[in-house]
Formats: sequence, structure tokens, C-alpha cells
Amino acid sequence: MRRPGFTIIEVLAALALLALLVALMVGSMNTMRLRAEWVGERTARQRDVSVAIDRLATALRTTMVEVPTIGAGIAGDADRVAVLTRTASLGRDAAGDVARFELAADADARTIAARWGPAFGTNGTAEHPIASNARARLRYHDGGAWRDTFDSGSAGQLPRAVELSVWFGVQPTGESDVASAEPAYPEREPDRRRVIAITDADGGA
Repeated sequence: MRRPGFTIIEVLAALALLALLVALMVGSMNTMRLRAEWVGERTARQRDVSVAIDRLATALRTTMVEVPTIGAGIAGDADRVAVLTRTASLGRDAAGDVARFELAADADARTIAARWGPAFGTNGTAEHPIASNARARLRYHDGGAWRDTFDSGSAGQLPRAVELSVWFGVQPTGESDVASAEPAYPEREPDRRRVIAITDADGGA
């Protein structure tokens, strides 16, 4: 008569099945954690980018073609824009009380940052990070077409509009995907796009 119980093979099979189930559960929990972190980071980046866009829009609404002794009111390319903005009610040729706002995207570091402070000197112009694992592209409408660069001093006028497009990193699905979650730029539609019209582009000086 056989004694009741489990054979060593049955015990090993049960342990192997248990280990497999634990591994699947841990992997699933890890994926859920990564996705939750990604959603939280994306929400924070969306908020910070919205603040930066609002600051850029405010600066563009109070800029001028050129400020004597300082330079162009708007000067930028696809990765960076610097805007001189009035901080008080000034005459057209006034150079005092002028601040500078800069928005810059570093394609290699995949970061977006901003600076704002006095137009002269570097005091108060510390860099403020806005988003990591992100790309941004700026374009300028001169009244006829979109351009990748613009200098209002050389052009003698302000652009009709400034467009800012932002791409965030793709969602990682595992630990190995975190480092490679590079934004798809510009192969897909941007996650954020804002066209800021400059109402006094014809006469702002």
C-alpha cells in the first residue's frame, strides 16, 4: 500500500509554480508603479509647462521691437527665445525697467528651462527647470510664413505670432525602458502646442 503524501517531484513542481506566480505578481506591481510614477511626472510637467507658456505669453504681450543699448525685443531660434519685456509703463525708447525672459530647450539633455530677471546683468536670472525627458520647438510667423529663427531688431518688426510645441517622453513599460523613453520629436504630434499671437506686431517699437 502507498503511503499518503506528495512525491519530491510534486513538491518541486508546486514550488516552481509558486515562484512563477510570485515573479508575475512582482513584475505586474513594478509595471503599475512605473506607470503611476510616469502619470504623476507627466501631470507635474504639464502644469510647469503651462506656467512657462503663460509667462512667455505675458512677456510677448509687453515686448517691443528693440530697446536701445540692450538689443532686440525678440530674438530666438528653434530651441531658444529671449524676450525683452516692460515691467512698467514706459515710453517707446525707454531702456529702464526692462526685464528679460528666456525659454530654452536642450536637445541633448532633453530638458526645458526658463530664466527671467533684469535685462542688464545676471542677478536674478537663475535657471528654472521646467521639464525633463522632453523636447520643445519654437517657430515665428513673420506675416507670410513660419520661420525657425527671428530677430525683431534686424527685421524691424515683431513677429505676428510665436508657436511653442512640446513633446514629452513616452511611457516606460519596464525598468529597462526608463532610460530610453526619449520623446518622439518631431515624428508625432506634440503633447502641447500653443500659438501666441502678438497683437501689436505691426507697430510695437
